[in-house]
Amino acid sequence: MFPRNPVDAFATAGLIGKLLQFSVILLWFASLRRSGLCLDLAAISLPQWLAFLLLACYGQSLNVGIFQWLAFLLLACYGQSLNVGIFQAIGHDGVYYGFKLGKVIPWVNGWPFDSVSHPQYVGSVLTVWGLVALVWGQAPAAALGIMAGFWTLVYVVTAVQEQYL
Repeated sequence: MFPRNPVDAFATAGLIGKLLQFSVILLWFASLRRSGLCLDLAAISLPQWLAFLLLACYGQSLNVGIFQWLAFLLLACYGQSLNVGIFQAIGHDGVYYGFKLGKVIPWVNGWPFDSVSHPQYVGSVLTVWGLVALVWGQAPAAALGIMAGFWTLVYVVTAVQEQYL
């Protein structure tokens, strides 16, 4: 299942982790909707799945205000621009800890490293908070805050570990 190249294996493990992470959050969010959560996959058509993914649960629209959309777009777009920038700057091997797995990674001083420290983590955190802004009011605020706060803390700890250890 995992590639032999250690960087590719780490990238695969990271992808699996993100899929699980987002799947759990999506299922939790869907369970809060009035229509509930249907786990009978045979009873769900492809258009219903697409509506679920796009509109949070079988075509029910989200009650999202213009300021929520603006916050989402600003945070998520800047966050993802940092993530794209990091891939362009240091490549696949650099993003997936190749420097700790025997790969030579070029030192980069330009974009996105010249805008923020740890652009990969900052970009991810901004995207998380952009998504929180988008769904604010659709789920319990305390739960959203705890999830996003925990996610932020994990990235901060990772950045500190990478910087100092």
